[in-house]
Amino acid sequence: MINKIHFKNYHIVILAFALLHVSCKKDEVTNPAELKSYTGSKTENYSTQNAKVITVSDNIGGVIITGWSSDNSMRVYLYKTIEASSSELADAHFDDIKFVSNTIGDTINVTIETPANTSEIIYKNNSLSLEIPYNLNCVIKNINGAIYADQLSSNVTVANSVNEVNIERHEGSCEVTSSNNIDVQMMIPLGGYCKLSTSMGNVSLSIPDSTNGTINLRTGEGTITYTNLTFSQLNRTSNSLTGVLGTGNADIIIYTKKGGITINGLQ
Repeated sequence: MINKIHFKNYHIVILAFALLHVSCKKDEVTNPAELKSYTGSKTENYSTQNAKVITVSDNIGGVIITGWSSDNSMRVYLYKTIEASSSELADAHFDDIKFVSNTIGDTINVTIETPANTSEIIYKNNSLSLEIPYNLNCVIKNINGAIYADQLSSNVTVANSVNEVNIERHEGSCEVTSSNNIDVQMMIPLGGYCKLSTSMGNVSLSIPDSTNGTINLRTGEGTITYTNLTFSQLNRTSNSLTGVLGTGNADIIIYTKKGGITINGLQ
């Protein structure tokens, strides 16, 4: 079984500690334009009352999403990097990188807004960390960085990622499309689904060995392996595998064009 807790785990604690101070610090590296890198951060709380879905986008950074208690609130950590000629100039422009949240019906849409670069300021990247109620359905799209989601219990959708996707201790349905590696650890509900597709990466799925599901795996050029799972109606070729786990009351569909597929059964 996949253990579930409703409070922050170690990676969020470490990130939160790093984000306690909003002042800048200067890196040692400078670019040819003599701009130096400075980092800053901001922490905020938002209401999620009456929300059922959250959508997340960030065009200059990655995202970490962690489920916590369903108390109708969301905690936001935004870690920013700017290149500027001085710390004073960087301080004056950190707030140009904005976390924006708006609610339409039962959906909260969150995104990062960043102005255009200038000769004096380059908005290089950021790292967004969200702690959200674990029972919110989550849609993650237009992310320009790695995606990590942990301890969510509703549906998770990741659309068109170009970086690695890692989902852990998930207890709802899941759909991921990517051009990079996908690594998922989850408990698929009866009648639920796990749909993972990548054009260039490997796919790894870990599920309880008692999972009920109908499996359809295909790879263009890689190999397919499984451990600690018992199939009925097993049918495999050099680049595909179909079969049934238990009663088959869930859909598990995985495809990679240029990569391998691994499925592990967890005791």
